[in-house]
Amino acid sequence: MKQFLKVTAMVVIGFIVGSFLIGFSIGVYQGITEQTQTKTEPKVVTPTTKDDTPVKPTTLSKTEREAFMSTCDAEGNMTAYCNCTLDNLEQTVGRDGIIKIGLEAESGQIPQEMYDAASACYDKL
Repeated sequence: MKQFLKVTAMVVIGFIVGSFLIGFSIGVYQGITEQTQTKTEPKVVTPTTKDDTPVKPTTLSKTEREAFMSTCDAEGNMTAYCNCTLDNLEQTVGRDGIIKIGLEAESGQIPQEMYDAASACYDKL
């Protein structure tokens, strides 16, 4: 049980750092995009549903996923566990929920969804 708590704590800390990196990379990307766009550049088309409602991504981008994995699995020995935890989070709360959990974690509050996702993957350790 102590090993599980230690690993869960490591994942939570990794999640906090990963969330920071994700937020930072999104901010940097948006800043770069705003600086490099010109009036002659075509607009990016957002995917929509039949009634023109914008479709929100439910999974993290490759860059966001890599940021999470680089903190969760920094030593390279928990890849399956970290992937499983992140997959569970994507399925249960989606991309927006993951970002929200990351922001809550930065303030010291770890939501139950994070514990549930990590606990469900204990067999991957």
